[in-house]
Parts: sequence; structure tokens; C-alpha cells
Amino acid sequence: MTTERIEAGPAVPADIRDAARQAPEHLFGVVDPAWRGAGTPPVWAVRGQWRADSAGEIAGWLPNPEYLPSPAVRGWPAPTDAVDDALQRACTGYGAGEDLLAALAGAEVSVPLGADDEVLTVRSPDGETLQPVFTTDEHRLRSGAPPGRVMPVARLIADLEHDLLINPGGVVTVVIHTAEVRRFSGFGQPPTS
Repeated sequence: MTTERIEAGPAVPADIRDAARQAPEHLFGVVDPAWRGAGTPPVWAVRGQWRADSAGEIAGWLPNPEYLPSPAVRGWPAPTDAVDDALQRACTGYGAGEDLLAALAGAEVSVPLGADDEVLTVRSPDGETLQPVFTTDEHRLRSGAPPGRVMPVARLIADLEHDLLINPGGVVTVVIHTAEVRRFSGFGQPPTS
């Protein structure tokens, strides 16, 4: 993390002021509240550092250009379900794509239906056919999509030729390759006894 750029920064918490008085001429890092690891946090989870001067007073804020704000810091709504949580975390760097795939593979989703109960698809800007799916009714209502059929993702993707469009119209919307979800759904795996 660079310490070249000093700014006014956010409001200084009382515990940081107290720490600065105890340790003049030190830096005090501010870690994103979503980071839950053990030991020293990775540089991308540190919002920045407060700098204490020789008198133990806060003298400035050093922003971290490598900081990745978590979903809550970005002001995103709380996740509605396990897939939404994994999606938000993966898209901000606080979770792995594999966690999203695993959550999706074990989930039930709503697939919008047309007037004749046919499954509705959408086209991406580049003309690709996508299967929209919603992890909760809240996401479906927000998007304006018609009601649909709730089904396990594993059943949905069994014969699906299209990729999945997860929670279209939501704060975070992504396209997931069906083949990747199949890998986490156990397709092609021998049955367990």
C-alpha cells in the first residue's frame, strides 16, 4: 500500500485517536468490515491508514488504491439468499467463483414462464440466448419478470443449452456458463451409495 497521498479521509473513530496517542508516528489501518480472515488482512481488504504525527494526533488519511470495497461498503442491499450472498462476495473479491457455483448448483431458482407456460429466455446484447433465473421472488419482482416455476438448478440445467442469467435487474447480475454449474452439480459423476 502506498503512503504518498494524504487526505482528510473519513471521520476518525475514537479508538484510532486513542491508539494514535499511545503510538505517535505510526500508521493505523482500517480494514473493511466484511473481511473475516485470520492474521494480517490482505492489502485489498484495507480501506486505508490513518497517520499519527509526533504528538500522537491524527495527521491525515492515506487511501489504499488497491482496496476492494465489500458489498455493504458499496451500499448494496443485504443478500436475500445463499446464492445472492455468494454472488455479491464473488463480484467484489470477498468470495470465490467456486463458492458461487457450488451455492447455485445446490439451489432452487424461479424460471419465468410466458402465457402458454413456456420457459422464457432473453437475448444478450451480442445475441446470445440466456436463461434468466431468480434466486428469490424479491429479485423476480424487482426485475418485472412474470411469475415462473421453481425448480432445483440441477434439474433445470440437465438438458439446458443456454447459459444462466442470474437475478437480472438486480444489484449484481451475472451470466454463468451452464457447463460450469454442471461440474458442481455432480453431472457425469458416478452415483454415491
